[in-house]
Amino acid sequence: MILFFTTTGTINERFVAGLAWEHVFHARLSGVVLMVPVARPYGVWRDWLLQRTRPNRLSKFLWDSLALVSFQVPIYVAIIAISGASGRGLLLGVIGATVMMLALGRPSKLD
Repeated sequence: MILFFTTTGTINERFVAGLAWEHVFHARLSGVVLMVPVARPYGVWRDWLLQRTRPNRLSKFLWDSLALVSFQVPIYVAIIAISGASGRGLLLGVIGATVMMLALGRPSKLD
C-alpha cells in the first residue's frame, strides 16, 4: 500500500497538480507517516458503510467507492495543501487523486 500510494501520489502531485519536487517529497513523506495510523480507522469506516449494501456487486462497489473517497480524499487534501498546493493545483490534484483511487485502488472482488 505504501509503494502504491507513493507512486501514484508522486505522479499526481508532480504531473497533475504541478507541485515542485520539494513539495512532492514533503507530501509523500507526510502520506507515509499518516498511512499507518489511519489504516484501522479507515477499515472500521469501510466495514460500517459496507454493512449498508444490498446483496449485489453494484451496491457493494458503490458503497466501497463512497467509503474510499469520503475517507481518503479529505486526508489527501490536507496533505497536499500543507505541502504547498493551492488554487488550481490543489483542485487538479484532488480530482486526479480521486480518479486514480477509484480506477486503480479498486478491490478485485467484493463478495
